[in-house]
Amino acid sequence: MEVLSEGKGELIGWHDPDEAREWVFKNKSRELKDKTMS
Repeated sequence: MEVLSEGKGELIGWHDPDEAREWVFKNKSRELKDKTMS
């Protein structure tokens, strides 16, 4: 496998489940939308 590009970004990972739940609450949509791929 050939690596096309690399970069540095924010690592999303927690040790505390409450921090993870808080992040999901703030950053994820609760909208019910169709996620099927055609």
